[in-house]
Amino acid sequence: MKVEARKQLGHAKKASDSKLILSANHVSKYDESAKLSAKLSGLENRRVTLYENYVDGLLSKQSYLEAKAKCEGEKSSIESKLKELSEQPAVAVAETKQTIV
Repeated sequence: MKVEARKQLGHAKKASDSKLILSANHVSKYDESAKLSAKLSGLENRRVTLYENYVDGLLSKQSYLEAKAKCEGEKSSIESKLKELSEQPAVAVAETKQTIV
């Protein structure tokens, strides 16, 4: 009977440890997601500023198009990272459940 209780206690400890690790990963991913979202917002503001500078004649068409392309490339990269982050927690939960069981 004592052996069975120890096994159950061991499983409970593993489950709580996994939850703590998962919680820490979730916070970290949330922070990273927030930072990436802020960068995305900054890139959108930069793109608008570039356009305004082009319209006002402060940038040549070539300079505007090059800077715009760079912004769009960075935006695409950040959006990909955000998508990866949004998909990761589901995988981590599935792996944790398999480990616990």
